[in-house]
Formats: sequence, C-alpha cells, structure tokens
Amino acid sequence: ALPMIWWAPIIFISAKTGKNIKNLLNLILDIECKLQKKIKDKELNKVFRKIIKYKKFKKKVWEKIFLKQVGVNPPSFVLLVPKNIVRKKLISQAQVNIIKKELIKKFDLFGLSIEIKLKILK
Repeated sequence: ALPMIWWAPIIFISAKTGKNIKNLLNLILDIECKLQKKIKDKELNKVFRKIIKYKKFKKKVWEKIFLKQVGVNPPSFVLLVPKNIVRKKLISQAQVNIIKKELIKKFDLFGLSIEIKLKILK
C-alpha cells in the first residue's frame, strides 16, 4: 500500500505470542550493519555505469557524471555533474530515483532510505 517505501521490510509480529520477535531483532541488527556500509568509488561507479547503460540514459549526458559516497548512517551519495548539464536541465528526478532504486538492489541496502544529491562541478 506504500509504493514509495518499497525498500522498507515488513515483519508482522505479535506481542501476545512473541511471534517473529527474533526475526525483528535480526532485521534491526542487519540494518544497523548496512547503515555503516562504505562503498569504494571504483566499485560504485562500475555499478553506476551499468545502471546508465541498462536503463538507456543518454550516453552523451551521463558519461560526464560520476557518483561518490559522501556519508554513512544512512549511506548518502552525490552525483558530480558538470555545470552545463545542470543548466540545461538534462537530469530528471525520475532518473535519480532510478539510480537510487538500483543502488539499493545492487548493494543490498534494503531497509535504508539512501540519499542522492547533485553537486555541480565547475
């Protein structure tokens, strides 16, 4: 019922019987580990290039853009974008959302809301 948070796991628990409490605790520990995940730039950009190719983004635009992780807890990323690409509005929020969704899948970041911002290069 909440497609915008497809990445969030759902576990049904019972306070009365204790059903799935252990699974919930294991999920919490798993997500805590994922919050600290640091992805190397080389590996991140390799996956980023595959996403661009697979999703058929405009090569002339996206070949000039790089992705870098800038934080953990939660993992956050920046797209390093040349000024002229931003000025011409050649990147859409939908494309950024696609990249976000694919990063969650490829790097097993289920359970986390990751952030991707644009950083303009001079």
